[in-house]
Amino acid sequence: MGHKLKSKTMWLTIWVPFLVLFLNVPGDSIYAAAERVSSTRKSTIAEKQRSLQGGGGGDGGGGPPDMESSSCGDDLGEVTMEDGTVPSHGECMTWSANAAYSYPEEFEILNTHDLYECPTSEKRIIVSNAIPDHDSVHQSPTSTSDVCEVNFMVVMPLNPSLLADDAYLEVPSRDILGMSLTGIPAYGPQEMDDMNALEPLVGDFIVPASGHATPDGNWHYHSGAFGLVDDAVLIPSDQLIGYALDGFPIYGPVEDTSTLDLCNGIGETAEDYRYHVRTYDQVDEYADYCDPDNTGVIQWNYIIGCYRGQPSETTIMDSTTNSLPSDCVLVDGTSSDSGSDSTAEDSDTESGSSGLIPTVSMGLKSMVTVFCFMGIYLLQ
Repeated sequence: MGHKLKSKTMWLTIWVPFLVLFLNVPGDSIYAAAERVSSTRKSTIAEKQRSLQGGGGGDGGGGPPDMESSSCGDDLGEVTMEDGTVPSHGECMTWSANAAYSYPEEFEILNTHDLYECPTSEKRIIVSNAIPDHDSVHQSPTSTSDVCEVNFMVVMPLNPSLLADDAYLEVPSRDILGMSLTGIPAYGPQEMDDMNALEPLVGDFIVPASGHATPDGNWHYHSGAFGLVDDAVLIPSDQLIGYALDGFPIYGPVEDTSTLDLCNGIGETAEDYRYHVRTYDQVDEYADYCDPDNTGVIQWNYIIGCYRGQPSETTIMDSTTNSLPSDCVLVDGTSSDSGSDSTAEDSDTESGSSGLIPTVSMGLKSMVTVFCFMGIYLLQ
């Protein structure tokens, strides 16, 4: 019996690692790992806050630096809002404050998003319900609040142009500046009190990379991670993750930020221009929000630092009251996943859910499968 058990143990020692790799089982819950990273970041931020608030004495003591206003100049890039309002709401989910929700098991509403290219109309269009498609922690000052569908139709230029003479426009500090490929709005880096949403120097309200909801229930991101990971450092630099509202694409971070311009962009012509998000370590949260040397450029440039194109060429519409131009072709999205016709080639670098990190639910299912197999085999 002992010899038989030893043989089986040796067999499992050889094959179980292979099965774990084959079934794509994470060594730990991805969500728990992300929470550990997030907790570490919160501890680091808390330490910075103590160092700023604690010392006293000296020239000026230990208070936080003076916060700049939410506008850095006179040339604010503004998107066109149909009827001057945000799109309508659909159904809502009522979530408890600071509770964690696993996608899709604990979501009453699932994400829908579609990306279209319209060659004749020269438009790129994102249609979505703005529900996140990943595990999320709901931060709210009240015991419960809503996370709602928002009927987005974002119509951007398919072939955007660069502003002349290296000009740029300021991005909003607390409003939409881009869209993820999964149809979630990306906002500027400030919260309502003008503080840094991701790495505040005072207070304890830290928006996670997975995003949070406005009081009206509109989910959005402040981090360049776009809900894919806990820090954008894990996103490859050649992975397309979204579009800025001037129409230019947004990619993962580069290692050498000196190659980027003031707007986080790179490229000599409009055809090859792209933005790259920054990691937490690539942004100086101690710096003033506004760049003192470049009017209209922000220094908390987690997503972009300014627009190099014209956002007024983009229109945000309500998908329930508007139709797509007839020349539009579905490129990617949940409709293509469900079997709708699409003429575009599938690409890992052009999908917000590209499998960069395996989902928690699949990992747990695979782990259970492996351990059930081990138990049955050892009991024979």
